[in-house]
Amino acid sequence: MTSRQRLATLAASTAVGLGALTVAPAAAHTLLHDTQSARTVSADYAETHRAQPASHSTAEGRESRPQTAPDAHLGDADEKQPDSAPQPELTAPQETPTRPPGQLGEKAPTASNVAPGKAYAAAAEDYAYPAAQVSTWLREGSTAPGYPDEKIVFLTFDDGPTAQTAESLTVVRDHGVHATFFQVGKQIDESTAPIVRDVIEQGSAVAIHSHSHDYERLYPGKQAAAEQIGRDYDHALAAVRGVLGEDYASTAYRYPGGHMSWKNITAADAALAQRGATWIDWSTVNGDAEPASRRPHDVAGQLDRLTQRRDAEGNPNVEVVLMHDAQNKQLTTKALPAIIKHYQDAGYRFGIIG
Repeated sequence: MTSRQRLATLAASTAVGLGALTVAPAAAHTLLHDTQSARTVSADYAETHRAQPASHSTAEGRESRPQTAPDAHLGDADEKQPDSAPQPELTAPQETPTRPPGQLGEKAPTASNVAPGKAYAAAAEDYAYPAAQVSTWLREGSTAPGYPDEKIVFLTFDDGPTAQTAESLTVVRDHGVHATFFQVGKQIDESTAPIVRDVIEQGSAVAIHSHSHDYERLYPGKQAAAEQIGRDYDHALAAVRGVLGEDYASTAYRYPGGHMSWKNITAADAALAQRGATWIDWSTVNGDAEPASRRPHDVAGQLDRLTQRRDAEGNPNVEVVLMHDAQNKQLTTKALPAIIKHYQDAGYRFGIIG
């Protein structure tokens, strides 16, 4: 039996145990080897993604962040403007949708190339892995059942779809690799729908990163609100299906701010499991969402951050890289060719999370 067949067999058995994975105590859900550096990155990520709206300044190409507004910011939150009244939810980087998310036409489009019941095209099946399997690999490391002998890296992008998503997707396509794009439902409208379809056509995966990206709504008092998280997931799923059709389904969900950032999250994990989804975090970062005082400001800095984390984790066979494709993440797109080469030179092949 080949290595790929053994992984496929294990994926099925992992799916059976999905409930167990998602209802485990929150204290047990840590990153690979439960490293202190991973916890620090998580805290920084949650802190720099406070509950603020993601609006975009046309003058500077950056996001304004009124502190009193209810929506969570997509990207970093270092430069804040004076308080202002809450703004309506952002549904696209530049434009207001003409129809509600998930209702982009009289019926779901039929042109999507998504495989039935999947988050990617049928041609991507050979390098796609269920979220439950990858999440187990991250938590348990080399002791996890079926941990691969080969090196696999999963490039992941949070906060799209935006015009920056399209730029990053072009780089991925030009380098012949694939990635997983965790997308925010409220960002999907007629202007960004083509980007969502392009992700599938390129051979990458579309996963869910909530609908609202609203910390106050999803985690009031930093406590996970299971019922609200479930409803929010349903809205996000409807928005994606409004573009890709009813065949779309994803096993992967990434909590805004990361799973490890919130309290009493077990019930929310179970709500996702009832919907066939498993939460997944990351094992390393390029640092594009860290506070400005520590965020890399050039390509070399992002590569150094990746190398530091990989070395700290003992050069694992499985890497899940957290990056962002919010509208102000041009440096990440600029660094992407070097990041891809970094993993190619280290002997990794590229997978997607479905």
